[in-house]
Amino acid sequence: MLSDGAGAALIEPRPATKGISLRIEWIVERSYANEQAACMYGGAEKLEDGRLKGWPEYPPTEWAQRSIFTLKQDVKQLNEHIMTYTVERPLKEIPQLRRLNPDDVNFFLPHYSSHYFRDRVHDHMCKAGFDIPFERWFTNLYTKGNIGAASIYVLLEELFHS
Repeated sequence: MLSDGAGAALIEPRPATKGISLRIEWIVERSYANEQAACMYGGAEKLEDGRLKGWPEYPPTEWAQRSIFTLKQDVKQLNEHIMTYTVERPLKEIPQLRRLNPDDVNFFLPHYSSHYFRDRVHDHMCKAGFDIPFERWFTNLYTKGNIGAASIYVLLEELFHS
């Protein structure tokens, strides 16, 4: 639904000789792309039936008038489904796969775009049976703002130096 999870990391077979190294114990990938339409898009208009009508289907004289090439987000779709797909379902599935328990989590580093989502994230974590109290949350939303896909790297750097 969103691009905020996009990012890259260099993974080496051994710890770095200088600086901090992280060990990856496991990775779980999930995609629900087959279940939801894209909520962010460009070069198109979303029609009432949910289909995207692309720029080639419009005469060039309408491109600017309709803001066809503007990056858009369907916030109604996002608001309706974001918690289910990014919090609740993964936190019901992954702990079963990896024997993950919320009591084993020392620091929870969430990325949410605004304070509006903070309590909603927590409520859906609880609904999934994965309550992590706010005391163990580490966020920089209030000092850095919404920095999208960069947030995990900045969060880690700040946690290391806190």
